[in-house]
Amino acid sequence: MPRIHKILSIIVLTATMLCPVAASALQTPHGAYDDVAMDRQGPRSSGRVGRGRNSGWNWPGAGGAWGEERHFGAVGAPPSNQSAVSNRTTMSGQASTPWGFPQTGRGVVPFGAASAGGLVALQAGARSAATGPQRGQPPLGGRKGASCRDDSGCGVGYYCRIKIHRCSKVHNAVNIAYLIYLSGNRRFLSVFGLYMHKLGPSGFRMLFPFYWSFWNKKQSTRVVFPLFARWHDHRTGRTDTLVGPVQVWHSKTGHGFNLWPFVFYANYGRKGKRFTLLPFGHYQRHGSWKGYGFLTPIGFVYATKSPTYRSWGLFPWAFGRATPRHAWSWEFPLNFYWRRGRNRHYLGFPLVYTQRSPERNLTFVFPIVWSWGGPLRQRTLIFPIGYRSWSPQRSYTQVLNFYYYRRGAKRYAGLVPLFFYSSDARSRSRHVTLFPFLYYGYNGKTAHSVLVSPLLSWSRTRDERWWFWSVPPILSYRTPYSGADVAVPFYWRYFNKQTGVNVLGILPFVYYKDRFQRNSVLFPFWWNFRHRATGAYVRMAFPLFYQSRSVEGRTVTVAGPAFAAWGAGKPWQAGLAPLLFFGGGYGRRHMVLFPAFWHFANRHKGTSTTVVGPAYWSKGPHRWAAGLAPLFFAGR
Repeated sequence: MPRIHKILSIIVLTATMLCPVAASALQTPHGAYDDVAMDRQGPRSSGRVGRGRNSGWNWPGAGGAWGEERHFGAVGAPPSNQSAVSNRTTMSGQASTPWGFPQTGRGVVPFGAASAGGLVALQAGARSAATGPQRGQPPLGGRKGASCRDDSGCGVGYYCRIKIHRCSKVHNAVNIAYLIYLSGNRRFLSVFGLYMHKLGPSGFRMLFPFYWSFWNKKQSTRVVFPLFARWHDHRTGRTDTLVGPVQVWHSKTGHGFNLWPFVFYANYGRKGKRFTLLPFGHYQRHGSWKGYGFLTPIGFVYATKSPTYRSWGLFPWAFGRATPRHAWSWEFPLNFYWRRGRNRHYLGFPLVYTQRSPERNLTFVFPIVWSWGGPLRQRTLIFPIGYRSWSPQRSYTQVLNFYYYRRGAKRYAGLVPLFFYSSDARSRSRHVTLFPFLYYGYNGKTAHSVLVSPLLSWSRTRDERWWFWSVPPILSYRTPYSGADVAVPFYWRYFNKQTGVNVLGILPFVYYKDRFQRNSVLFPFWWNFRHRATGAYVRMAFPLFYQSRSVEGRTVTVAGPAFAAWGAGKPWQAGLAPLLFFGGGYGRRHMVLFPAFWHFANRHKGTSTTVVGPAYWSKGPHRWAAGLAPLFFAGR
């Protein structure tokens, strides 16, 4: 700054000798960018620094004393309690503009029209300042060279130099035809409009259009156009540096870099980090939350995870989300999964539906697989080739001519009419039969004697009375509690007096009975299964007739296109698909003769609706409607 002051002094002296207009301009008071020290030239009793009653400007650092006519008398001279250097009015009574021009009622007066009385006012003000404050004036404060922290620590006509914290005297502003301007406190400088600076805690410096620098107590900015830029926030301690497309930043909480517009990276230590590579992918972690997304040839993959929430997706083909209590997902085109608590559902519309919960399990693959039940009983029908029933005490499985049966510790299996197997874990017994070649039996308590030959087979036990003989293709045996007769492959019979099992087969007919159930099959046309204790049964004459009764008492009957369902405390239904549907009970009724007649009624709600061709009638407790579409409509 001292060198700039010397250069400006030489320019000012030269301009004063060569240009009277410029010399007249040098006699004007301070310019637009005198800092807060210039504003304090007025009475300290005002209690504030800022714009006056008639001030139209309030530039940062420039003060608010411009045009304050309340500081001056009627003749335009400054009062005795003010320094002439703060005067904004010429001796002719004309207020000066922020740039040093005298101001009249018609506008700004050029340099040449300014009154030469400004120099007289400047000299008078200097003498007034030299004699000290008059009666009633506030004290002048620090003089030249006194220590200070800001302009308020200096007296009238002085300002605080920030770098050395010393009071300095306010000089006259330098203004050479607006090409070169230097404020009285030497903080603002403008050279040909290309270079400008304003010093102080809040200021700027720029060399148009290449260099720009701005600063205040909160932040600072520096730009070297178009290659370099830097920002610093004093409050957060963050600094950003930009060199071409590369941006590097660091702060108290983290650091990172960006390669605009493709790569973005930030690291916040334990709090998290993020990385983006446009347009291919993104990764981010914030505490315990994590998320990522990336582009693939088949779609955009993304996922997020936190202790209480997860989401995922393959856009646009699938997406889903889950919490500890809820979850749902969708997969192209119509596959849905949802979960609430321990209940889970899956729907593959329109063919597949499954439900899993502690109380109930359902699976339907229309029209082949039907599975229903709960934790104590589960049934599955694979129509028309197989059936399975399961419970903790027993189970039964049949697929075509293969069967498997379990009850307690006993097991039975077979491939009718060739292979049969049974076992009992309690008695450690096993029996295997492969007709007509082999029979094997073992009992841990007794010994077996077995004879297998193409013409005759014979066996006996050591402790029990029983016999067995075989003349292929005929076989027969008896024990005190069971027996069997077989004429392979057309006839077989088995009974057991202890268990109540009775099996009879005359191909293609099979009959089975025990203490709990009674079943008969005329393969593949007739199927009949009945449970004695509950009365539940299933009858089917494939493919014309089907009837079933559930444990709850609900009966369903289907005979060709005709059907009916009733019982179990539910309304009855019947019809002749796909033309006739009707039913009722428990205050409701309905009837449909597709597509000509429709009728629905609810006695509890007092509503009914009837449609006959284009005509319809509907009524309720407080309304009715009728019409003949599309010609007539009425209602209330």
